[in-house]
Amino acid sequence: MKFPCSICIHLFKLVSVFHLFAVSGEALLAQPDTITNTTAGEQVLFPLQNQGWEDQYNVTFRSRFPRTIEILTWKSNNPENLHFVHPLYQHRVGIQRDCVMLYNVQVNDTGEYEIHIDYYGTKMRKHNESTFWMQVFVFRLFVVYREALRIRPDTVTNVTAGEQVLFPVQYQGTDPYDVNFSLKFPVPFKILKWKSNKPEKLDIVHLLYQHRVGIYGGFVVLNDVHVHDTGEYEIHIDYNGSELKNRDQITFRMHVFEPVSQPVTVILGNCVNSPNITLSCSVSRGTNYTIRWEKMSLSGVLNETYGTVLVIDCATEVEQHVYRCIAENPVSNATSDPVTVSRYNGVNLKGKRNHLTVLVFLGMAVLVLIIGYYLWFTLSSSSTAKGNWSQ
Repeated sequence: MKFPCSICIHLFKLVSVFHLFAVSGEALLAQPDTITNTTAGEQVLFPLQNQGWEDQYNVTFRSRFPRTIEILTWKSNNPENLHFVHPLYQHRVGIQRDCVMLYNVQVNDTGEYEIHIDYYGTKMRKHNESTFWMQVFVFRLFVVYREALRIRPDTVTNVTAGEQVLFPVQYQGTDPYDVNFSLKFPVPFKILKWKSNKPEKLDIVHLLYQHRVGIYGGFVVLNDVHVHDTGEYEIHIDYNGSELKNRDQITFRMHVFEPVSQPVTVILGNCVNSPNITLSCSVSRGTNYTIRWEKMSLSGVLNETYGTVLVIDCATEVEQHVYRCIAENPVSNATSDPVTVSRYNGVNLKGKRNHLTVLVFLGMAVLVLIIGYYLWFTLSSSSTAKGNWSQ
């Protein structure tokens, strides 16, 4: 078959793009004679079930339902080129790793597919056929957990990063309706659109919320919330029935926090060698947190001081006190190991300072032994040398 020059140039461009495809580690392998559920935007691999790789063969990949079209033709004796690609699948289909690869699948790719292999070897073979069914969804089929947090309208809800949250869809009547879920602040944009007469798919999903948002059981479900999901959201419902209704509109405010880690304290000075002690406190993880110190005696908490640094006057430490650093935000709190301070005993951080002191003394003792051995060895060598010289 002869092709016009323009088509030849176009095929050359297609081959160049095809060889730039990369099969990601998350590509989904379709199984013959079964239904493969996948998500829009993913890569799907259709395996070639060849019966004799030593023979030459042609591969034809086609759609059988809902429409019958030939998608791709490839020849093993000319592996660097695709002999034919349907215009609807330009730059989205190719042969790689003994598979037909369909890249960036769409909802309208849902259907039945067939791989047909014709052999042209020395052995007499007819052909080989494999059938696949693929269902493409706009969003992932996720599970709503019992621990999912329900967001209340017209109030601020504090949420821990990583949680699943539910925004209730409060619609009225039995008429068909459309649900629009949008972010209003800090940056207004539409996140999701869903129609009750097409419940199996989402009409619109914003790129920032791909695979994290969906409609389930009368809720807009948002999975794995992030700190930057903090903001004001809105659900508005448009009714499409015969009766004229005003649209419903609900506003939600959500503040997402990262939980705090256990505080770490650092001690500078002691009451034995200095007039005061400085305690500092820090956390390695957490957002919008506050830090405070608790001063305790045997009778309980004496006072609290806010701030990361606490300066203790040794002159006022008549009796022994225990200090604790507490970090907290609206969704979490964590406490440091206790720090014990007294005028006579200095500082003890739950025994850790004592262990460190022992290690320091051991290190100094080893160093003294090494220096003593070196001096002894030097003097001994010097004495021996003098004795030999006098002889």
